[in-house]
Amino acid sequence: MVVYDRRRMHDGAPSFSQRTSSGEGYAMVSLAGEFDLSVKPALDAEIRCVLDSAELTALILDLRGLSFIDSSGIHTLVLAHRQCAAQGRRLIVLRGGPQVMRILALCGLDVRLILHDDLEQALSTVRGSSAESASGSAAGPGSGGEPERGIAV
Repeated sequence: MVVYDRRRMHDGAPSFSQRTSSGEGYAMVSLAGEFDLSVKPALDAEIRCVLDSAELTALILDLRGLSFIDSSGIHTLVLAHRQCAAQGRRLIVLRGGPQVMRILALCGLDVRLILHDDLEQALSTVRGSSAESASGSAAGPGSGGEPERGIAV
């Protein structure tokens, strides 16, 4: 497992951190703190780097540690979804807290993205993605296996 950790400090205390790790068939970017415009460029670059350099079937974004997300964070989720879809990969999101999930619901992303409550569920989906890739089939949101619905992401 490869781990990369970046923290942004605000008044001496971390207000945002991202940690990137990888396993068989996936990369995971774990986020904690407040996701706002000030951290978007670095996180977008990290996601592009992970998707460009890794042999993976899925990108897992772990939102469980987020306390806040604004429209720039929503934009990052939409971009990550598009990048994964364009590369034949899945974006899997670990659900954040109530405030974060309320924002995703208001934007319609709660029905558009693949959401799981815990890492074990996400890894089960990754294993399913690997099997589907090997057999040439895919299903589920964002995979091309069903018609688009909800917002255009």
